[in-house]
Amino acid sequence: FYHNAKEAQAAQEHFEKTVQNNDLPTDMPSVQIPKDKKALPLLELLKLAFPDESNNNLRRLIDQGAVELQPSKERPTDNQAEVDLTSVEVIKLGKRRFVRLEK
Repeated sequence: FYHNAKEAQAAQEHFEKTVQNNDLPTDMPSVQIPKDKKALPLLELLKLAFPDESNNNLRRLIDQGAVELQPSKERPTDNQAEVDLTSVEVIKLGKRRFVRLEK
């Protein structure tokens, strides 16, 4: 129909890996973090990582616990909380949006 069997199998494997097994996807986007920064407020960090999202929507997602800092799996609920950039490698926003932090 729209996809061949190979593409369907790849999509199935990606879904099982990232959604069902909670693993990190291999092809996630990355964002460059300023090297002079050791910590940033959570809202500012999310704005760097997801520039297309509005501040209001980011605050709502933080309040709902939809932001996960990996690898510690911490879910901060204060949008002004200072995030130690040396301990965070990946940000998960919602169920399926990931971004890798490059320092």
